Amino acid sequence: MMRFMNRFFLIAFLLGLTLTIVFSDRIIVEGTPLKASSSFTLQDINLGFPIGQTFLNWYDLQSGHHGSQDYFGAYMTLPVSDTLYLALGSDLPANDPGDGSYFASLNGSILTGIAKPDEQGLHEMIYDGSLIHIAGTDPDPDDHTAGNHYIYDPQTNQFTKYRDPTHGLVDVYHTWGLWKSTSTLYAAVGSHDGSDPTTCNFSVNCFGQIFSSSNNGKSWNKLSNLGGYRAYDVFGYNNALYTISNDTIEGALTMRKSIDGGYNWSEINSLSANLRRVHLIEFNNQLISVSFDRQKLYGLNNYDQATSYPLPNGYLAGITYPITGTSYTDYNILAVAKGYLYIVAENPSTLETAILRTNDLINWEGVVHTSERMISLAYWPYWDWLVVATPGSQASLKSIDLYGSPTAVTINSFSQSTLSYKWILAGLFLGLAGIVSGLRRVFHL
Repeated sequence: MMRFMNRFFLIAFLLGLTLTIVFSDRIIVEGTPLKASSSFTLQDINLGFPIGQTFLNWYDLQSGHHGSQDYFGAYMTLPVSDTLYLALGSDLPANDPGDGSYFASLNGSILTGIAKPDEQGLHEMIYDGSLIHIAGTDPDPDDHTAGNHYIYDPQTNQFTKYRDPTHGLVDVYHTWGLWKSTSTLYAAVGSHDGSDPTTCNFSVNCFGQIFSSSNNGKSWNKLSNLGGYRAYDVFGYNNALYTISNDTIEGALTMRKSIDGGYNWSEINSLSANLRRVHLIEFNNQLISVSFDRQKLYGLNNYDQATSYPLPNGYLAGITYPITGTSYTDYNILAVAKGYLYIVAENPSTLETAILRTNDLINWEGVVHTSERMISLAYWPYWDWLVVATPGSQASLKSIDLYGSPTAVTINSFSQSTLSYKWILAGLFLGLAGIVSGLRRVFHL
């Protein structure tokens, strides 16, 4: 009987040891890895500054603005071949305290200022294969009789501003989203009825609208009203246009679809008043949006059927801002690279920020975790990097090298991890009991 018990304890010990090795990098408590074995690293990108100069110092000197010690940063980065274009803002885009914006480029370690758009901030840029289109977030010092649109030609280094109160983005406060389809450029905007009210009477004198341009933003046509407050993005998917808009300043967003080029829209019923202000992206043949509560993603398939995909326990999409209202979110926190969807996420209990990834929207991995806040995310194919921006007095651009096959931390659910943890403890306890029993037999204790 004693021999049987010793063998039992030995088997239990080996089982516990095996479980410890296998699951040691998977145990999490409320989404926070207890052991991080990711081989990804978050590295500062060399911006070529002399010793003692910061990104914020450079911005103030180049632009003449005064960037916020808390919120200055690159709220969008746009990779085009070997050059990274930066949408810099003194403060949160479309947030009143900001005093301006700046458009710049990074090539190698050479950071170059290009232009000073007449905007409070910048947060949307697209590249159509020849031109970079830059949305006018909030005209400043221009008034709100029209919104601005900017184009930049990388071949000629020519930066052009288009503004036309008669044939342009008439009565537009903010341009939130851009989409280029062949020769037609679309813009999702927040507008007013011409009265430029200080406080919007929702759906009466403020509303979302969709505009189109056939000459790269020189002139525009208003296609439709959309939502009682703002339209935040427009995206081409499945031979149709999709947009997200809301009816009140803090209201959740609704997704709609147009099959006639933006003139008429139908609501996606399962995505009504439950979305966040995050730019749409396509992944795995689904149109991806972020839930208003930041706890999940929605994937819309080719049949306009939406599936909910929860984020791992303990994580929320984007970062939290200590400002009035609950709906402010950075717009560019999703990126697709090499078969994975990456997202900026936050642990709300610690405010630690993470980059998570998934290849199927169900199983998640932790790429990096940091105490630094992340405000934008992009994939730079030329270098095979993820590019992350951090804000404030120590604002920076950082890279995560995807070259080769770096490993990430598998994130299980809390219940699964707790179960594994209990089994490991049980196995170790039985194993130690086996060792004690064996020692007692050897020394005849």
